[in-house]
Amino acid sequence: MERGIRFVRSSFWPARKWTDFDDLNRQAMEWCQNEAAERRWVQDEKLTVKEAFEKEAVLLHQMVEASFPVYDRKEVFVGKTPYVQFDCNFYSIPAEFVKRTLSVFATESAVQICDGSEMIASHSRTFDKKQRVEIKTHIDDLKEAKRASRRHACLDRLRIAAPSCIEFFVEAGNRAQNLGRLTQELTGMLELYGAQELERGVKSALIAGRIHAAAVKHAIEHERGKRGLTHAPVKLRFESNPLANELTIVPNTLACYGDLFSKDEV
Repeated sequence: MERGIRFVRSSFWPARKWTDFDDLNRQAMEWCQNEAAERRWVQDEKLTVKEAFEKEAVLLHQMVEASFPVYDRKEVFVGKTPYVQFDCNFYSIPAEFVKRTLSVFATESAVQICDGSEMIASHSRTFDKKQRVEIKTHIDDLKEAKRASRRHACLDRLRIAAPSCIEFFVEAGNRAQNLGRLTQELTGMLELYGAQELERGVKSALIAGRIHAAAVKHAIEHERGKRGLTHAPVKLRFESNPLANELTIVPNTLACYGDLFSKDEV
């Protein structure tokens, strides 16, 4: 190899002129097939290099076809969002692989992301900056996971505010009702009427065996009517503090304060 490089440097390159790479490659091919091939072979000066090669060519074996992939490999820790950051760009992954270390194998054309020996995502590589390269199924799964998370959050909120909702949802599930829609309607009642009235309405609906949102609302309005509350309550919205809209305050009973005073003191 070293002698061959020295031969090319001393015999091909000196005083060589070319217009572009195509012209240079053409000249190099002509030089290899003529001047370089016609020189005497050092192991037998009776033969030229070309004649020696043709004599040995029949003894050569075909090379085994095998790919030798070359990757730019990097270990990357994924945060809360399902994206792997690599080379100033972001590549999507399935949502269940967040908060773990993954392996990135990058070539000139592709970026493959693996969890151990399992490939979980493959993208076309971009050499731009701050780009998001996404697979539609990854985004759809992420949206569904977020919707499921919101549903669970609403269920927990209802369970804390009105414990009878647990039994109510079990009965609704046994009757093959749409629990997502039911959750939405009961959450709206919680925000409109408050925790105490929702709990009373759910209990009344359970006792009556009427397991649907309309029955709960009817029970709430009926109890409000008996107390002389004929006007519908006003739903408060806090635009400057969205978290306040989801805040649920469960009132405590005031009966214990009566024990602070004796009958004589009263």
